[in-house]
Amino acid sequence: MDRSQFEMQMQRLRDQWPNAYSNERLKLLWMAFKDIGGMDFQEAVDDLLMTQRGAPLVDEISKAVQSAKNRYFERQRMKEASILGMMQEAAEINTTADPAFVEDCINLLEQYLSKKITYKDFEQGCDLLTIAANRFAKEKGYYREEKKPIQNLPVRYNPSND
Repeated sequence: MDRSQFEMQMQRLRDQWPNAYSNERLKLLWMAFKDIGGMDFQEAVDDLLMTQRGAPLVDEISKAVQSAKNRYFERQRMKEASILGMMQEAAEINTTADPAFVEDCINLLEQYLSKKITYKDFEQGCDLLTIAANRFAKEKGYYREEKKPIQNLPVRYNPSND
């Protein structure tokens, strides 16, 4: 997080507890939390404002930041599980997609989620699978070419066309 984000969040805490954060304490808190993501820190301050009776210091802020990070990772995990669930559902229902393609997509996603491949490898795999899916769809007649929109240009009257 940058210094301005930190100062804005600390001002929120100072507004709640005006006498708790001296300039020296703010410097020390900055040193302790400057490497934390801005959104994690903001979410932690939100929690602290809702739950603390007294001014939170390093220990309470650290716990709130860790809690914010845990919630973020849980949201990511749920999002990834949802994507995997959609892919598995697509494999089970009767679709026009090539069953091997759906299985390959699921395998690729599972490899990424289990950290066996990097995000870059995952993206490259998705690109290759998309190319293969388009070829399959063209061969099976499922593919519709995108039509370029026709521009509506004004037509000039030309007497020689009469």
